[in-house]
Amino acid sequence: MKIHSLFLTLFCVICFSANAQVDDFQQDIMDLLNNNGTNLQFEESYDTTFNTLQKQFISANVPTAFWEQLRQDKPEVIQELIAFSTFAYRKYFTRPEIQEMTAFYSTEAAQKRFIENAPLSETETETINKFLQSDVWAKHETQQQSLSKDLSEIRKHWSRDLFAKKMSALVKAGFIPQQ
Repeated sequence: MKIHSLFLTLFCVICFSANAQVDDFQQDIMDLLNNNGTNLQFEESYDTTFNTLQKQFISANVPTAFWEQLRQDKPEVIQELIAFSTFAYRKYFTRPEIQEMTAFYSTEAAQKRFIENAPLSETETETINKFLQSDVWAKHETQQQSLSKDLSEIRKHWSRDLFAKKMSALVKAGFIPQQ
């Protein structure tokens, strides 16, 4: 628990001090997260947080236009979460490993894995199988539980901050949450 608290504290300090500065390694990780489906998971987290907020304000009769206005920052907020998540990946992977994963997830074969029932050619199946037998994938599998735990912590704090920010905007606009 102490390690996670230390990690989270360091994470916040680094994020806020480096928010405007993205180095090459961080950009490589961001590219990976935008290619490996993580961005789609983060979009789902955004939508879940937003839906929870809407339920809290259901009796406030918030106009649809106001909800749409609150959602306008979705792409930027998702990219912020991706940028924050890079610090967890740095903890477990080297830059060459990240680049190898990015190269794989940039392939058509890997992208087809995200499409339900997408037919794979023999070459695409071989590409996927080769990656799944690589040292990088083996390392990913051994680090997956720890990485997931760190990413979950980051996402939890991000979600809480997003919820508070949007709730604050609603309250400032005169809408009262459900009692």
